[in-house]
Order: sequence, then structure tokens, then C-alpha cells
Amino acid sequence: HRDLHRSIRRQRQMCIRDRGHTVICGIDAPSTKDVEEARERNVSILPLKTLQEDLANGQCRPDVVIGHDRVTGDDAASLVDLCQPPSICAYFVHTRPEDIEKYKKSAGRSSRGDARRGKQGALIRRADIVIGVGPVLASTASMRAYGTAPRPIVTQLIPGLEVVSSPPDLPTETYALISGRVTDDQVKGLGIALRAAQACCWRHARATIPSTFCLSAKLAPGAGRAHSR
Repeated sequence: HRDLHRSIRRQRQMCIRDRGHTVICGIDAPSTKDVEEARERNVSILPLKTLQEDLANGQCRPDVVIGHDRVTGDDAASLVDLCQPPSICAYFVHTRPEDIEKYKKSAGRSSRGDARRGKQGALIRRADIVIGVGPVLASTASMRAYGTAPRPIVTQLIPGLEVVSSPPDLPTETYALISGRVTDDQVKGLGIALRAAQACCWRHARATIPSTFCLSAKLAPGAGRAHSR
């Protein structure tokens, strides 16, 4: 979970940097490795407390503050409150808590899902721009922003790989990379990936396009490797 959000943060930083903007990232307790890796990408990482002090003292004022769901959404909102005049608050919606919490095995999952849904709604209404990852979450964000005055702008991010042209003689075997938890059958598990590959096979079979789909699952270090074809 932590590595996933670190990867998302890194990719977003590079995307913004590549468009000519200065990027500062606030982290509770950044490691030396975090700081050095960010410096190699021309990104500045500051302890969150230091960043808060700089904003409160007027030493810096970002144009946009970005928060990611419940992971950094609260922090982003608090940073915006320190900016004078306030910066634009952009908030990424990456989950529907009421849909995923019920599948977790820990106690209190039902009430936790309701609480996190309420928290997410409050952050959506607090933001200036809301980015839903995919059409379902963009629709969810629009619903939770409805009735807010002023209503935040809601837009959609389509995740995926960069589309490139392929040579006409490329073999028809197709490989798909799917990240997730292999043991989480209901939300991010291998079974969902298998059903997705099966649906692709059916679709291509109906289109009479000869193809072979391979699904490889790389497990955690030391857990071995599964392969299904």
C-alpha cells in the first residue's frame, strides 16, 4: 500500500515537472533516500512540519496543492488553509470506501466504510478541483460534490499505459500487467485478473481474431511465481 502511493506520487511529480512547474512534496518523515531520489528528478522533498511553517510564514506559496484520497487529502486541505491568499486545492479520488471496506477482514469494517465515505465527501466539497481516477470515481465525486456552493470542478483521469503504434507483423500474443494483492479475491485479487483475461479472450473469439492471452502473477519475494495460460 505504501509503495503503491509512493509510485503514484513519483509519477505525478514527474508529470508536473515535465510541464515546466516547480514541485515540492511534503512528507511526515522523509528518509535520506526519499530526498536523494527526488533531487535526481528535480523535485524538492521537505518534512511536512517544515513546509507548514514555510507556508505560515509566507516564505512560499504554491499555486496548487494536491492531495490524494484519505492518504494525503487532509494534509493538502490544511496546507491550503495556511496559504494567503489560498492556493487551489486539487483532490484525487482513488477509492469508494463503502465498496472496498466491507471486504476487509478487520473488525468494524462496515462503520469504517461509512466514516471514510463521509470523510471523502467532506474533502471533495472542500476542494477546488476534484480528479476521479476513472469514470466510476469521477461520477462518485460529482455526486458527492452536488449541492456544494461553490461546486468544485470535477474531472476524470484515465489511468493506463501510453498508446503507441505497433508494427503490422507483431505476433498476436498479448501480455497485460495488472498490479494488486493476489490474496484479495474481492477487490484486487488474482481471480479478478483471471476473469478480466477470460473476458478478453471471449471478446476476441467473437471477433474471430486469433489471439493468445497470457496472465502471469509475480508474487512477493520468497512466495514463488504463479503462471496461468
